[in-house]
Amino acid sequence: MSELRVGIAGATGALGKEIVALLDTAKWRPDTIVPLAGTSTTIPFVDYGGERVAVDDLDGEALDSLDVLILAVPSDVAVGAAERAAAEGALVVDCS
Repeated sequence: MSELRVGIAGATGALGKEIVALLDTAKWRPDTIVPLAGTSTTIPFVDYGGERVAVDDLDGEALDSLDVLILAVPSDVAVGAAERAAAEGALVVDCS
């Protein structure tokens, strides 16, 4: 397992759900994921490692403590999140 804190922006969407599932089965599986979504999401949790992990607000402070941010959101949303996470030192992977 990996001690990386990996954020998944758009974790409640179709692509985000697939990314969460893929990370959960990876050989280097992160111990901690931070599922992120916009305020309009109606899904409060994602399943990861046999647990329910609460979804954080993409516009909140969760971006400030990530090692990696994977973006599975529309490009207009991805730009701001990517800039903010990169400024905090996170590696950003944009799938938009």
